[in-house]
Order: sequence, then C-alpha cells, then structure tokens
Amino acid sequence: MQIKNIKTRVTKMKLSKCGVCKVYSDLAYRFALLLEENEEVESFVCNVELAGVFIGKEPKAYTSDFYITYTDGTVGVRECIPREKICKPKNIKLLDASKEFWEAKGVKNWGIVINKEEQISE
Repeated sequence: MQIKNIKTRVTKMKLSKCGVCKVYSDLAYRFALLLEENEEVESFVCNVELAGVFIGKEPKAYTSDFYITYTDGTVGVRECIPREKICKPKNIKLLDASKEFWEAKGVKNWGIVINKEEQISE
C-alpha cells in the first residue's frame, strides 16, 4: 500500500495477466512475476485506489498493491511490505485501513507479502 501518484522509482512491465503493470519496489516486482506464472490466477491489477481512505492530518489517496482475480472466480488483495517496515506504527495503520476497506467491499482473501528473512551466517 502506498500513496497514490508517489514520486519514486517505478518499474513498468507488460504482463499477459495484467497489461501494463507499474510497481514501486523489488518485492512487488517479484510478486507480480509470481502472479503471472501462477495457474490459479486469471488476472490481476496493480495499484488499485482505496477511494475514501485517508490517514493522518493531510488527506492523501492510497492504493493497494495487487487486486487478484482467481480462475475459480474469487478475488484477493495483497499488500507488499518489507519485513523491516512491517511493525512501524504508520504501516500498521495503513495495512489495517486497507484490510477494513476491502472487507467492507466483501473481499475476504486479503493478505500481505513480505520478503524472506535474511539468514546471517558466521
């Protein structure tokens, strides 16, 4: 989940299940490629606006990272967040707001995507 129209590095790619996909992190990029290869995924959309969701003092529009349609007709939403940022208070508020928004829309398959934990070898 991020601010709509964020001014940061963007990666654009053309995928058969998404059309033109714009992602703002390496984690989202890798997840989009996984969705493209997943046979259970019919299609997906990147950066879906959360209309009416405002957090904090300044009204800013936010987007969810992935809205996924599965071959069985169900839908799901995934938010990408780096492991090291998941416990920050603002990110917790953003994730809670996203989950509440999609639950109100009837989406029960909501989840987060995080990167693998780094193993430090000595």
